[in-house]
Amino acid sequence: VIRLQRVNNKKGSEHGHFAEVFFEFKTEIEKSVLLFYEMVDRDNYCQVVLVSEQKIVYEWSGEGRVKNITVNMEYRVNDGRWHTVSIERNIMEVVVVVDMEEIRNIQNLNRRITKNKSYFVQ
Repeated sequence: VIRLQRVNNKKGSEHGHFAEVFFEFKTEIEKSVLLFYEMVDRDNYCQVVLVSEQKIVYEWSGEGRVKNITVNMEYRVNDGRWHTVSIERNIMEVVVVVDMEEIRNIQNLNRRITKNKSYFVQ
């Protein structure tokens, strides 16, 4: 079950193209595509996939390349309970938050991808 809360896909923000999505899900299935979005004006897409009981992958295509961020949870997310996913992406960085666990993917000026895992608690 998915509850889609917010989807924004805009051009012209201060960091170029900006996309954000926020949704909640609950499932007992081990592997599943939770969300898939194909851009109409290009061959680009983004998707959120549950690849195992404790691993969610956000994958997107852009500039002719496929990129992804993996969120490794310390607990099962296919437990039949509600879980939240928030994704924000612009030309500089991608931030994925699953149940308050933040994974940040920053592109530097050399177009290389670095990953910095940090934890976020409210």
